[in-house]
Amino acid sequence: MSVAMLEQRVQERTQALQDSNKYLGQSNDELRQFAYVASHDLQEPLRKIQTFSSLIRKYYDEGRTDDVKRHLDKIEDSSIRMSN
Repeated sequence: MSVAMLEQRVQERTQALQDSNKYLGQSNDELRQFAYVASHDLQEPLRKIQTFSSLIRKYYDEGRTDDVKRHLDKIEDSSIRMSN
């Protein structure tokens, strides 16, 4: 195999590796964006669960059972959304 042919093969492989690296970089960017969105979407129902749990504790101590039931329903809805 001649030197010119070897140099051409090296250039072709180098280009193929550069293309693969570019593709992997784009794929990593998409995965980072997905992880950010998924994390944000999971945090919202979790904040609601924490807020309503605190309110339930307060309302339970005050004997406000209608409020307790309403907030338990909201916690259940939020946890179902997180599961989905």
